[in-house]
Amino acid sequence: WLKLARELAQTMFCCVQNLTSARAPWTPRAHCGASTLEMSEGEKYPLSLVRRGSGLTSDSSVLSGHPRKGVLLGEMDVGDSIYSEALISPLVHGRVSDGSWKCAHASRATATSLGLLLLNLMLQSTVLLKAYRLTEKHNTEVSGHLWGICQKFHEQDLPFPKRSSVMPPRDGVYFDCGPLTLSILSTVQRLDRDKDGFWTADEARAIGPEWVKLFPARLANIHRVFRAFMEYVKQGELSAQAGLSKADSMRLTRNFTTIPMAWMVQEQPLIDICEAGDPSVCGNFEVRGILKEKMPDEGNIENRIAKCEHIAGKYCSHIFGERYKLYTQWTGELCGDMETHWDGTHEVRTVRYGEALTFTSKTGVVTISYQSFLVVILAVWSFACLAEIRQVINWWLVVLFIAGDANGTPCFEIEDEVLTVKALPRPVRYLTIFLNLLPRSILALGLVYIGTDFLLSADNYTDLIFNVVALGFLIEIDNMLYHAVVDQQTKHLVAKCTPINVFRGPNAPLDWAERHVGVTIMWTLVIMVTVLGYTLRAYNKPGGKYAMGEGLRCLCHVEGSACMSAQVVGALPRV
Repeated sequence: WLKLARELAQTMFCCVQNLTSARAPWTPRAHCGASTLEMSEGEKYPLSLVRRGSGLTSDSSVLSGHPRKGVLLGEMDVGDSIYSEALISPLVHGRVSDGSWKCAHASRATATSLGLLLLNLMLQSTVLLKAYRLTEKHNTEVSGHLWGICQKFHEQDLPFPKRSSVMPPRDGVYFDCGPLTLSILSTVQRLDRDKDGFWTADEARAIGPEWVKLFPARLANIHRVFRAFMEYVKQGELSAQAGLSKADSMRLTRNFTTIPMAWMVQEQPLIDICEAGDPSVCGNFEVRGILKEKMPDEGNIENRIAKCEHIAGKYCSHIFGERYKLYTQWTGELCGDMETHWDGTHEVRTVRYGEALTFTSKTGVVTISYQSFLVVILAVWSFACLAEIRQVINWWLVVLFIAGDANGTPCFEIEDEVLTVKALPRPVRYLTIFLNLLPRSILALGLVYIGTDFLLSADNYTDLIFNVVALGFLIEIDNMLYHAVVDQQTKHLVAKCTPINVFRGPNAPLDWAERHVGVTIMWTLVIMVTVLGYTLRAYNKPGGKYAMGEGLRCLCHVEGSACMSAQVVGALPRV
């Protein structure tokens, strides 16, 4: 079972390594008692098995197809890094005069190395954690806040009139970025539950809970709206009361206890204007032709805009109360800075909001140009992550499969100012696995996951570039720490250490993949497919960037074919 486990581990690691294509013209042949490699010329070489049952040999040579060593399985490049220092320094300082390795002699070097590893872990994890928190904060402030205001629903659940000139979405799913009470009143006919032509207080009390059951995450206070309309009725301020005396109003409303549905139908255009949520967009409504449809008797543009601003401000706030004011304030906070423009054709002011423009402008997040640049940045980041991950994999292969010192193999040799690592003592191997490689592996995986989300959280070119530069700095912390604090003698030891290699024997599937597929092409395709898949998911998932763009257009500008408010107010879908 141990042999089988080692074979499986060897095969798994080989699948993700850059296997060389160099081959010596030999064929394997098994004999009882010993394994040999027979050259095509007939010369035989013994295949040394340093670790029983592993099928691997170890050497510091950079050859990848030497007949005495097999095919390169893993190569640890000992570079200028805290991780390399933590391996080489205890290994060299622990050797005694007889060539063996003693833990007591390496105690100081080991303590220093562990301190540097801990410091590096603290620095990298702190920066990584801050990147994670910034990502979560951005998602909460923008995405979380947006979907807390805007709800998606199917038109079958909440039927409403579609008056826009643009075709509605085929799936029938819409964004509703206003209070549920306002959405219910998009069709005032549904207020008359018994169809007797009058809206009563009892009907107002009953209709709210019915809709809350259908939309449990939202609130509707229809009875409060009824009371507000009744106040206008008593003051004779409804559109249908023009020319009526107070006595006529009392008679037609049964002593101010009911509201004729004909009056509510005549009030519908003014209720629709409440979908604006912000008096500042009245100029936009005029340019789109909405105000002319809602106020056909008002011929002056400035008068229509002034009346719209009064309705969207005072009238709607009085009818729908504090919840309507809350949605208005939420909209202002989320939509960002307002940009005012002049429409020379209609000679009116129009406004655009910064957060919506971030997604929907000509250089916005949902445009092809930004998506292409995002793919490029993600590819660069992925290559940087892959380089780190492949280094970690090579370290795992070497540390797991290099020879131990139990059979008398010297740990290292120094010849001509070249340090060659031959074996790892058991304490050094375990310390490297648990205090060096394991934390480094966790950090590498965290870089991939948190770093990619950190890049995707950027909503403009500047933030995207700054974020990838910051992440590149994060990867280099271990190198900077090495150059900053490690003593010069240890740096010389690390600098003259040759790459540490482990080799494997012949393996038909791996050899075929190496010759016919090519690891370079494989890794390149994996990166590109992964980046494209991650980008497509970020844009097309529920609540993704496409959905956020549509939601912000609906909330801030009352625009879009999938925006309920835009369909209700009608006319042109956008400025």
